[in-house]
Amino acid sequence: MKVEVRTPARHGLGGTRLDSTHRWIRKGQVKAFVHLDRPIFRGEEFTFVADVFWPKKCLPFVSGDGPDSFLVSFSEITKVVEYRIVLPKRWAVNFEHLGLTPGDDYVLTASLDREGRMVASLTVRDLPGYRKVGLKLDTPSALP
Repeated sequence: MKVEVRTPARHGLGGTRLDSTHRWIRKGQVKAFVHLDRPIFRGEEFTFVADVFWPKKCLPFVSGDGPDSFLVSFSEITKVVEYRIVLPKRWAVNFEHLGLTPGDDYVLTASLDREGRMVASLTVRDLPGYRKVGLKLDTPSALP
């Protein structure tokens, strides 16, 4: 498993990597820590992009052993969380959100990327601290 965190690139600035550390908390769960280049003050807005490469995370799912859940949480209120799961080519899935309730500000979408891979996406606004949200993926039913 690899985690790469960086600042977003805007108008030729940014896009530089930040140090990060991750540790296993239990089977299938990882906690990641981002080490910032400078202190961030309470109430100050900070944006980063985290790419997680976890090739065997979906092994039970792709082996047909049932659905799989992908959750994320932050310790502070998070203004915008964009969560995308990119599937292998020619994979189709059913999916739904987890941890959200009526009245929450979110968008759930499916699309194809340039390589023809399905991308399941969840965007959540004003996510409270310590609230786990994400996506649950399952294979389409083979029954008529």
